[in-house]
Amino acid sequence: MTVSPIEYRYGREETKAIFSEESRLLYMLKVEAAITRAEEEFGLVPRGGTAEMVERAALSGRVTLEKVKAVEAETGHDIMALTRVLSQEAGEAGRYVHLGATSNDIIDTATALQIKDFLGIYEGEMVSFILVLSDLVQKYRSVPMLGRTHGQHASPHNFRA
Repeated sequence: MTVSPIEYRYGREETKAIFSEESRLLYMLKVEAAITRAEEEFGLVPRGGTAEMVERAALSGRVTLEKVKAVEAETGHDIMALTRVLSQEAGEAGRYVHLGATSNDIIDTATALQIKDFLGIYEGEMVSFILVLSDLVQKYRSVPMLGRTHGQHASPHNFRA
């Protein structure tokens, strides 16, 4: 199963990878680590390694989709499951995971990061597409075509008009 906003069987692998469940989990883990990092900088959690321990656990690969899904089956809550698994993997620093955050803070920020990464791909593709269209318009600008108005034929024109 995927978390893709579009039909999953279509699309490029790099785009589908951004919206896969595994990738979504990693985005959420990065958000949790970033929150702890910011809280450490502001002195809301103990300084001297708390954020590093959470980040190390978040990026270690030990917080797996399988573990999170197993806890979610018990709790019925996706973010609670994620924070429980991450907290266990972060050791002593685990008590500060998700401190002051809401589920939507994690979900919305992870989604925004996914969209940002997708747009990085999309923007380059759109520039290429616009260049191709521009070349076609220049090539066929004098070709006459039938105008249309209110569902019927109108005066002929070309792509210059």
